[in-house]
Amino acid sequence: MNIEKWLWLMSIQNIGAKRAINLYDYFGSIDEIYLNDDINKYTKVSGITLDIATRLTMDKDLNKFNRLIDKMYNEGINYITMDDKYYPYSLKEIYDYPPILFYRGKNLFVEENPMISIVGTRKASNYGIQVARDFAREFSNKGLDVVSGMAAGIDTYAHKGALQGFGDTIAVLGSGVDKIYPKSNAKLYDEIIERGMVISEYFPGTEPLSHHFPARNRIISGLSHGTIVIEASYKSGSLITARYANEQGREVYSVPGNITSALCEGSNSLLKDGAKLILSANDVLEDLYYVLDRPNMERITDIIEAKEDRSFRQIKKEVNILDKYELSDDERNICQAILDGKNTADLINENLGLEINLINSVLTMLEIRGIVISTGANLTIKQ
Repeated sequence: MNIEKWLWLMSIQNIGAKRAINLYDYFGSIDEIYLNDDINKYTKVSGITLDIATRLTMDKDLNKFNRLIDKMYNEGINYITMDDKYYPYSLKEIYDYPPILFYRGKNLFVEENPMISIVGTRKASNYGIQVARDFAREFSNKGLDVVSGMAAGIDTYAHKGALQGFGDTIAVLGSGVDKIYPKSNAKLYDEIIERGMVISEYFPGTEPLSHHFPARNRIISGLSHGTIVIEASYKSGSLITARYANEQGREVYSVPGNITSALCEGSNSLLKDGAKLILSANDVLEDLYYVLDRPNMERITDIIEAKEDRSFRQIKKEVNILDKYELSDDERNICQAILDGKNTADLINENLGLEINLINSVLTMLEIRGIVISTGANLTIKQ
């Protein structure tokens, strides 16, 4: 398990995302970065000063991360690193993508759904709230994952709208994934984890510091095929997200607002500067049509049209939830047995005829991976 080495690398003072990427490109793996003890070899990497190289050479203690790893395990905090095959390809296209992402909820990156980000002011008007919620719900119903920052205002209602639809939503935090900010969004946070994903590049336990938020905005835009700004003043952090999106070669959309309101000065100025004016979610869907032309989109759309009177959970079951995990034959058979109601090791044994020791061993690994959840005597699959 290389999580200790990634934590070691990203904890080195002044390393940052880009320097960590440069190290990985030079050495070829996190193991080689860690095992190197030649200070001169470190200094050959772009951005690695003698001070940083000295820290990389002298500080090799991995045991200091044991407590953090235990915390992650006990609190259901998972991670994905830049060398993982499920690391989002779209994010890897940006200049300084985060080498490690921590998350709670399910790993939506496995599903490879197209993503759209919605951002805006924390002091949203009723108009802005309605637009954010309605747009997000429609995107969600069309199979797009909605990305935002879980801030008050537009972000909050973008997540809520997505949760009203059939799809998923991703909240990118400017703190550790175990730190809810603002605290008034505690219920929303729980709902996102249940249906979607909360992610952060910051170590669990990190407080929501002001300078974290502009940096996390590059992740919001980097994950997305396009960024929509709804109500933003000239000083709004949403304009930072729009700038990142533009620099990353992503589409920037803006909803026109009241020209007499300071609340809309920033979002309206984006339109003057070349952002695409949108009046409906369909304007974006038509613009991104090529992104939506994929099998999983067609499958989800067909299910929605055929089963539109059924609940979200019933519909999602038509798309086997096991498809998002990489499972061996034994793991998949055991997981399918649990989905079919065989929710104890003994019932799985009766159903599949596998050795009980093998079943228990497989179940242990599935629990560690967060796929199987043990609730008392019964087993369930994480939805």
